Amino acid sequence: MSFEAVFIKTLKPCKLIVTLRNSNDRPTVPANQIRSIDEQSAQDLLVQTPIDADDEDEGQGLIFTLVQTKRGDVNRNAKDTPNKNEVVGGTSQPFVVGQCSGIIKVKDDVLRYDFDQMLDDAGIKSGIRQYKLIIHVEDKDDDDQEFSTGRSCFI
Repeated sequence: MSFEAVFIKTLKPCKLIVTLRNSNDRPTVPANQIRSIDEQSAQDLLVQTPIDADDEDEGQGLIFTLVQTKRGDVNRNAKDTPNKNEVVGGTSQPFVVGQCSGIIKVKDDVLRYDFDQMLDDAGIKSGIRQYKLIIHVEDKDDDDQEFSTGRSCFI
């Protein structure tokens, strides 16, 4: 006695919802991030933790660019130093940011809690107790990746 398999074909409608997501969302950066570092910190010393930023798009990296450094505190001395929210630049530029890492590090030995006449005579503005950094954060990756160009990110 042999048995043959019997299949019954049935058709049943199926509803499916497909939701599209944007494949290149802008990075999110929490506002008012605060970092601390000791005065007279040596050149190349890292400033605590990297900048907090996130990209919801899977597999995408970020590029960090230091756009501007401003004085964040009030002028406490009679010298010609930048006033609050005034741009700090030239030889007084205290920080750099890692292009791929978002890590801030000391660029030059100019971090002084109190006014330092020796630094001021050299044209470096000292006695700044707080800095405001304006950092541009953008997607490193394009929608269409160009693997043949060998693009990469360097600090």
